[in-house]
Order: sequence, then structure tokens, then C-alpha cells
Amino acid sequence: MDIFNNKLNITIAFSLTFIVGVISYFTQLQTVFAVIIACGLILAVYSNKLSVKMGFIIFLSFLTGFYIANIRVKDADALFYLAPRNNVTLEGQVISILETNKSDRTKFYFEVNKFQTDKQSTDNLKSKTIVTLTAPKEVYSKIQIGDGLILKGNLRIPQKASNPSQFDYAKYLQYENSFTAFYVEKDNFKISGKPEKLGQKFLQKVDNQRREIIQKHAQVLKSPYIELLGGVVFGYGAVNPTDELKDSFRISGLLHLLAASGLNVGIIFSIWFFIGRLCRINYRLNIIIGGLLIIIYTCMTGFSPSILRAALMIEFILLGKLIDRQADNFALISFVCFLMLLYKPSWICSISFQLSFLVTAGLVLVMPLINEWGQKFNKFWNYIINLISVPLVAQICVLPLQMFYFNTFSSYSVIANILVLPFITVVSFAGFVSSIIALFPLSPDIIIKTCDTLMNPFLIITVKISDFVSNLPNANLITIQPNIFQVIVYYILALLIIKVLTDKIKDKKLIGVTAAVLVIFLCSFIKIPDNKLHLTFFSVRNADSCLIKTPQNHYFVIDTGKKAFTGTYSDGEGIISKYLLSKGIRKIDFVILSHLDNDHIGGTVGLLQKIKVNKVFVNGDLPETKNAKELFNYLQENKIPYEIVKNDTVLYKEDNLNLRAYLNKSIDSENENSIINLLEFKDFKALFMGDAGVNGYGVLPSDTKIDILKLGHHGAQGVIDKPVIDKIKPQTVIISTGFNPYGHPHFSITDLLIDTNTKYLRTDDKNTIEIITDGTNKEEKCYIPSKHKFEMCDN
Repeated sequence: MDIFNNKLNITIAFSLTFIVGVISYFTQLQTVFAVIIACGLILAVYSNKLSVKMGFIIFLSFLTGFYIANIRVKDADALFYLAPRNNVTLEGQVISILETNKSDRTKFYFEVNKFQTDKQSTDNLKSKTIVTLTAPKEVYSKIQIGDGLILKGNLRIPQKASNPSQFDYAKYLQYENSFTAFYVEKDNFKISGKPEKLGQKFLQKVDNQRREIIQKHAQVLKSPYIELLGGVVFGYGAVNPTDELKDSFRISGLLHLLAASGLNVGIIFSIWFFIGRLCRINYRLNIIIGGLLIIIYTCMTGFSPSILRAALMIEFILLGKLIDRQADNFALISFVCFLMLLYKPSWICSISFQLSFLVTAGLVLVMPLINEWGQKFNKFWNYIINLISVPLVAQICVLPLQMFYFNTFSSYSVIANILVLPFITVVSFAGFVSSIIALFPLSPDIIIKTCDTLMNPFLIITVKISDFVSNLPNANLITIQPNIFQVIVYYILALLIIKVLTDKIKDKKLIGVTAAVLVIFLCSFIKIPDNKLHLTFFSVRNADSCLIKTPQNHYFVIDTGKKAFTGTYSDGEGIISKYLLSKGIRKIDFVILSHLDNDHIGGTVGLLQKIKVNKVFVNGDLPETKNAKELFNYLQENKIPYEIVKNDTVLYKEDNLNLRAYLNKSIDSENENSIINLLEFKDFKALFMGDAGVNGYGVLPSDTKIDILKLGHHGAQGVIDKPVIDKIKPQTVIISTGFNPYGHPHFSITDLLIDTNTKYLRTDDKNTIEIITDGTNKEEKCYIPSKHKFEMCDN
């Protein structure tokens, strides 16, 4: 029997295979997915459940998804090939709503038509860049979506993820068809014109209306309640929430409330439909008006993926009601996902897109089971069961992705969502209605003020609930980061469990398969200690940082990379701590700061804010710079002990392992006064030079032979010479470097290493470098971002 005689099955099959095709492109697993789908289709044809023709068409749907993603997602644009450059003038139009949560800067996407420097001018670029404008809020608030601008600043290529667990900013921008970042100071921009195209005029008109409405609300509601209302009614970005509000809602599991979601769409239509029934409005007219309200709301929120998903689903359902057709929810969600990815394949990489569809699919599959079970109870208990089930199912659906992306779990998310639901329901509908009223030019302000006054207690209670829940013990648990395999197996297991529960006649084979998958899933978390020494040299641009794991599973860090640029994370927070947390490591023994330059200590505060550190070792230089003073103030305020290292001192010792520190105080130089660390494990030796040069090697024992040498000062001129190489005979040299204006590493150093046949690895070329040794033999592995794993380094 051909299972695809059913139109719903055809819709689901075509939509899902197209979606898998899109996924295969972004995961670079197209061959694996193609083989799996082909085998499944051949099996279905062989068992007479599918015709050959239909099998071929379904496989073609998979190839179409891959092809659409391939042609829609670009690798670069014209502006990318002109970067990096300083003192660049760009002309074009603002094409996104400006971020407003910072008082001193904003970000927005900018469509570039003209590029100009003192020596070059290029027109008709049709490129897109993300602009960071540093200016007071009263200055940048004059800019609107659709405005023409003339900007002068520095053009940069955004940072790629060259470390495990690091956020790939370049890839994030690529999925928005932007391949560069442009940095502008407050006096270097000029509004050159207003929008001319109809689409741009419409967007600016919507943005103007939204600003006017928010200003009217802001006359009554103050921060953080205006931000909450703005997020619920207009979506994320309309009134950017403060960092404090975001942190509270993130920890409590209510962050989705700050970005208008499908819940809001459902609330608005449901309440309107209820009011329409009370007013005895014609059934079809009631549906049409409700559908129009959803369209208006979608426009007001800026077409975010979660809103668009919910709006499309409801509109299709309403269309079915009008033509007396019943929609299958799972077929509908599959088809809506297909349509959205057909328009923009890169949405599949959006976290909000993934979470929105997973939660909706989970509710569609599970809630009918719960509703059927709930029929055994009276109406009150049935209501309570459904009230608890919805946030619980949603939490189960998003759990692996939350752990994968954020390494966290909101312990009381279900409770928090249940508590705020009645209050956020009132806020969502009342805020929407009052905002619609505000659209009319002659609408009296007293109506909006009255609505806001009535809503204010509900907003206050919602924020209070979030603050209370987020401050409970263990409200935000730090978790390990599951790998892709574990995430996939989790969802396969969930589907199998749902199938077992819906199977009226219990299939023993199905139960056996489910049990086997459960065992595989649980066994995947078992880790066998390797009792080896691991040195992880992070790729932190022209800076230094190395994580050391000893055979007895103790951890310490030598240097912490750079401090954050404006609006970004420091290396300590964005790279080192994320890597540690992904491994489930919340505490390390100590941090050694070789000296007080920003490219060695800049990430320390960010690391200390995320990871517990028992002690910090410093070289004794005076904290004269701003970053150094900030560090020592943080250590003192948080009572984190620090110790000034003396020459020839053992900092750590365990069986067959010894870490000894050396200092060369004979030369008055910050770089030469770096702490030099010699790590010995059985026959293996690693030397960390900080920024010390040739003179630093003089403090070492005369017979020291080195397996791994972390070269000083990023390979600057004079950090090593042939006599030193002949003396210590390093097997492999690590150069920690990246884009810089200093010429690091200097050609004389790389030439010397080549001439002496000394192998060297650069972090700007090899990304994160991991050295693994049992004390005799060693492995040298380099991180491959596209594969999300380490492989043996190429010479």
C-alpha cells in the first residue's frame, strides 16, 4: 500500500525532505543525509509502501533544499574584498531598526552603494555591512530605518570562530548576507536623505508609528516596564531591554517574553475571537477581522521568525475555517517551515527559529496525548494538567539546544512561565489594543494612559516574579555542552517515546528499539579519563592564552588574551570560560599572568566572572594601566588571592609533573620581566615565554631541552636566535598571533625557524592548537571550525 496516497503524508514528506536538504548544506553533511534518505526510500519502495516515481520526487525535494541553500547563501560580497581598511567613507541606506539598549552606541545593518578612500572609489556595490556607531543616544536616535547615510570609519572583517565553543560572529553575519563590520565615531556620520523606494517608505512609516506609540507608553511606564511591554507587543529591538532585565529573564526562563513570540499571536487572536463571539459578530467576519489583526501585529513586530511562523500557521488555519477545511497541525507546521526556508534558508541557523519550531512541533505531537489522558479528570484538574503541561513540554523540547548553545538550564522555568501566564496574557492583549488605538491621529491620550495604568501592576508583577525566580538557589545551572550526536539522539529518543505512548497495541520491537536508543544516549555521556597532559593554546588573535589540564585533572591558565572591544566579549569570557563550561568545568586551580600587558591580562576579569579561580599569580609589576588597575580592583573587591611570583619557584606539583616559574629582573623591560613557565611531565617539557625575548632564556637551567616552545611576544623581532635554538632544541614552536599592525610574527623569526628546520604552528593559521602527551609521545592537533573538532595538524 502506497502511504503517499494521503495528501497530508505527501505534504509532510516533501516539506521534511526539503528541510533536511537545507540542514545538510549548513552542516556539510549532505552525503550522509543523502545516503540515509536514499536508503530509507529504497526500503519503502522495496516493501511496497512507496512507488518508485514518488520516491524519486521525494529525493528530488531533498536535493532542491540543498540547492536553494547553496545559491541563496553567499560566501562574500564586493565590500568584503575591500576590507580591512581605515578611514573609509561609505554611502548607502539603513536597512534595519537601530539597537537602543546602550546609551553610548548603537548597531544597525547598512546597505552600501558607494565605497571611497583617499585613493579609491567604487560605486554600485550593493553590499551589506553591520555598523557600530559610537555616539550618545540623543545623537543616534535621529537615524531611522530607510535613511540615507554618509559614514566615515574603519572597515573590518568580523572574527571567525577559531576556538571550540566560540560564537562565530562572521558566520552569524554571513547568514544575514553581511560579511564586514564598520565602526563609526559620533562626528563621522551624516543623514543624506530619506527613503525613495516604496518598501523603504513603508518600513520607515511602520518604524515611525512604532516610535510614536512607544513614546506615548513611555509617558506612563518607566524602565524596565516599558522595555517589557515593548518586547511583548513589538518584538525584540523595538525597545531594547536593559542588561539587568535580560539577565533576570534569561535565568528565570522567561527571556522569550522580551521578544514577541507565537504565544503573543495566539493570545491576541484568542482574546479577539472571544470578544467577537460575545458581541455576536458573524463567525466568518470574526475570523477575517482576527486574521487582519494578526497581519497588523506581524508588521508591527518586524517579521521576526517566531512571529512569522505563528502568523502563517494561524492564517492557514483561518483560511481552512473559511473554506471549511480542517488542517493537520503537523503537516501545517512542516509546510510553514518549508515556505520560510524557501524564502530564507539561513533561518535554519537562527536559534529563535529552531526553538520556535521545536516547541510548536513538540506541543502538536504531545498535547493531544495529554488532553486524552486529562479527559479522565474533571474540568478543573484537566485545566491544571494542561496549564502545567504546556511549559513543561516546551522546556523538554528546548533543553538540548539550550544546553548546546548556552551551557545553562533554567531550573524553575516551568514554574515561572505558569506564574506569569495570566499577567502576560493581559499585557499582551491590552498592550496591542492600546497600541492600535494610538495609531489613530485623533485618539485621546487618556485612553492609552488608562490602559498603561491598568497594565502597570501586571508588568510589575511579571518583573517581580522573574526577579524572585532568578534569585532562587541554583536557578541557573551550568551544564556540559552536548555534541551534535547527543542532540540528534535526544530528539530521536523523544519521537520514539511519543510513538510508544501512542501505540495502542504495544509493539515489542518498538519498545526494544526505544530502550536501545536510551542506552546509547546515556552511554554517550560517559567519559573515560585519559591520564594525559593537555595543553590548549587558544586562538586569541595577537595575544596569549593557554589552558593546561594535568593528568590528575587539575586545570590552570597561563594568560587570558585581550580585553573586549566595544560591545563584544573579552577572550576570557567569550573563549576560555565558554570552553571550560562546555566541558562542565566551573572551577580551576589558578591563573598565571606573565605580565600586565592587555594582550595577556585583558580577559582575566571576564574569566573570573564565569569561572571560580583559587589564586592568581602575577609578576610584580605595578598596575599602572587602566586594564591592570581594573583587574587588581576586581581581585581585591572579590577577595580573590593573588601572589607575586619569585624567580625559580615551583607553582604546582603532582606525580611526575612539575611547573616552575622563572623571572629575569636584570633588564628594565615589561616584556623581559614576563613570568617564564617551564612545565615538565616525565620526559616532556613545555616552555612558555610570555613576551620575553632572547635574554629570558638565560634564567633556564643550562641543559634544558624543550618539546613545545610557546614563543615570546607573538614572534616579534629578537625573541629568539640560533644559539638559543641550538641550546634548547625545540621540537615544535607555537606562535600565538593574529591580525596586527606590528608585523608579528617578524619575517626574520619565521625565516630562522625554517632555516634551522624547526617546526612551528601559528594560531592565526591553525586556530586553537592542542598538544596531548603521556610524557613520552605527543600528539599535535588543530581545531577545524567547519567540522567542530580537532584533527592532527598539517605541517
